[in-house]
Amino acid sequence: MIIAMINTDTPDNTATTAAVEDKPAVEAKSDDTAEPTKELAKEEPAKAEPTKKPEKTPEPIPGIGTPLQVGDVVFTVLKKSSSNKIGDDFLTKEASGRFLILEVSIKNMDKKAITTDSSFFKLKIGDVEYKADGEADLYVNSADHMMFLQSINPGVEFKGNVAFDIPADKVDSPDLLLNVQTGFWGTEQDQIALK
Repeated sequence: MIIAMINTDTPDNTATTAAVEDKPAVEAKSDDTAEPTKELAKEEPAKAEPTKKPEKTPEPIPGIGTPLQVGDVVFTVLKKSSSNKIGDDFLTKEASGRFLILEVSIKNMDKKAITTDSSFFKLKIGDVEYKADGEADLYVNSADHMMFLQSINPGVEFKGNVAFDIPADKVDSPDLLLNVQTGFWGTEQDQIALK
């Protein structure tokens, strides 16, 4: 049984209140006599509380020396260094801030050759992103280890250096991450901590 209060306004703007009681529905019979219908109370099945999925503990971000597989490519940062200038006795380049130089290993685990480039690497601190200095490739790599459009055959590991010209006070930031990707479009990405 449901009891409801209805408030209606009268033409003379005075409010009246009426109580309405919910009564069983009446079904008309063909002989014009009415009988209450019998409604079966339907019990709703008890709703089970949604089971909580156990929260996954985030996997630790790999660091220097720890291989990271992204798709069919394994990236490893082998060494981290910094300098105000890069090059040799004959050809040098000065940093606007300070060069952060990463020696990296890239291993192709695919069944066909891949092409990599220094643009596949980015530094991140929070939401700030730093691109690799493509011109620095000439100063930090020998002619046979240039990162520019380097082809790597299946099962082969390539080692080279990637340089970033970043603010000097960011070089040793504990929040510094290297973002790596497997192709020019960056569809497969992951990060390596540079602590």
